[in-house]
Amino acid sequence: MREVDAKKTSRTYAFEMWMNAPMPMVTFVKTLDVTNLLWVSKDNGLKFNM
Repeated sequence: MREVDAKKTSRTYAFEMWMNAPMPMVTFVKTLDVTNLLWVSKDNGLKFNM
């Protein structure tokens, strides 16, 4: 295994943003539209979080 210096990679900007985030261990990438999932779960009698 070799150690990689994060400041010398092509993802330097993303790494800096991640390190300066208020909660760096929680990363939100995309907002998901769960409208269809709600309808399907109601139709099948399932809970939303199953």
